Amino acid sequence: MESPLSELAAAAAEVAKGDFDAAKRIFALADPDAQEAEIAAVAEAFGVMAVSVEAREICLERALTEIREKNAELEEASRTRAEFGTIASFIIIVLSMYAIALAFMQNVIKLDINLRRTSVETISFGFLVLQIGMAAAFILRHKPRPEDYGWTLDGWRRSLAESAVVMAVTFGAMVGIKWVLVRHTPGLAAHPLVDWGYWGGWQTVSSYLFVAPAQELIGRGFLQNSIEKFLTGPRRRSVAILLTSMQFGVVHLHFSFETGVIAMLSGVLFGAMFARQRSLLGVSLSHYVLGSLAFGPLRLLHLGGS
Repeated sequence: MESPLSELAAAAAEVAKGDFDAAKRIFALADPDAQEAEIAAVAEAFGVMAVSVEAREICLERALTEIREKNAELEEASRTRAEFGTIASFIIIVLSMYAIALAFMQNVIKLDINLRRTSVETISFGFLVLQIGMAAAFILRHKPRPEDYGWTLDGWRRSLAESAVVMAVTFGAMVGIKWVLVRHTPGLAAHPLVDWGYWGGWQTVSSYLFVAPAQELIGRGFLQNSIEKFLTGPRRRSVAILLTSMQFGVVHLHFSFETGVIAMLSGVLFGAMFARQRSLLGVSLSHYVLGSLAFGPLRLLHLGGS
């Protein structure tokens, strides 16, 4: 029969190799009624040490697992941030080409944009579809949470309430601008302040039901969020709003310079709303209603050169 010291030594060797179940054999030898007092004391000391080592091993393994998970998250965040940068750069390049092409048509070959409006609007619509495709590809690749990009109904009551206030105040400001234009701009004196009978035709109203939410989905939900996640620093949200608003203004330049400026300013308003609400619901509604009023009854944004 193996002596207690030999059994203790064998169990300790197994613990040293990582077999912590052998600690049970060590504690069995720590019974002072069954073993000599010295052997029992040594066995108990070895057993406590084995338990401590096992606990440290478990903590170390957990720490290593957390480090691996954090490292994987950092690598994914780095890849995502790089892709955000690529997307933002691509959009800037396309926007620059769009603006240069528009200026070339107007100033070099003297093309009347109003007579070719359908073609120009087709290009603008194609750019919107291209952005939607890029967003869809990104979403399929990275599978972000919908709420990260404003696709949520959380807080919808607050979102709609705030949007109603914004629409009311903005509409009042738009009426004021129209009043100033009618009083001080030659040729506009005969124009009604608000022509509730004019909405640009059912095609415009129905197509805007798609265009306004789609522009918010891409402009605020995807592009503004992407730029904000790509940038660093305390002012990255403000910079993201400004860059997105400038993009929004550029894609409206084919209407007129004034329309582009108004679109950029409205983009700042919509961007600030989205940054506060983090939902596309109220922003899309505000965009549709205010845009319809500007193109329709107020006629602040001139279509077809009228």
